[in-house]
Amino acid sequence: MKKIIIIFSILLIINITTTKKYPDPLEELINGLPGDSYGVILGKLIDYLKKLLGPILPLNDAELRDLTERLRELKRVELSITSAELQNRANQVAIINKQTGGEWKAKLNLESLLPEKYQRILCGLKQVYKGSKAPRSKRASKGVTKRIVSCTYKRDFDVRDKWSCCKQIISYIPNQGFCGSCWAVATASAYTDRYCIERAKKGLITPNITRNIFSSYDL
Repeated sequence: MKKIIIIFSILLIINITTTKKYPDPLEELINGLPGDSYGVILGKLIDYLKKLLGPILPLNDAELRDLTERLRELKRVELSITSAELQNRANQVAIINKQTGGEWKAKLNLESLLPEKYQRILCGLKQVYKGSKAPRSKRASKGVTKRIVSCTYKRDFDVRDKWSCCKQIISYIPNQGFCGSCWAVATASAYTDRYCIERAKKGLITPNITRNIFSSYDL
């Protein structure tokens, strides 16, 4: 009986060691970033990213450091990304850059590194159920005719030139972060701009400080 127990224990140990899941190197390095006071992990991470992404999406030193900051931000919100997932995102960016013909350059930003379910939330994606109405563009028209455009002249207007005292406030683009309610962020931003403009009409200056910047929480 003792021999059977010993043999069973040995087989169990062999099974555990052979089925052990080794951590992903990228995830290990990301997890080590918060306590990296001397930049040792950061250096290893940059070297690893060079080898990992080099054949797919070559990045210069500045771009690599920027990517490590995005990965650090990912860790701050308790999310992570594997080597395979990062290679996949980098491949998508490389494909886009080939298609743009150099007119503009796509990059690996924080949003592109997020898990797909978080990206869906940020895009406000809703599940489509069977029996839902057809898209508006596919519905039959009910005798509605399009208005013929009669304006042929072109006019340029930049509100930042008209109300230059509000330029700093109007030019500021709020960071939506993980808030999926883009309508609330956009509305608060527009309200902030209008608040400054209305005061400017009365000859009042609106300082670009926190109390004059409205957020989605104020709606």
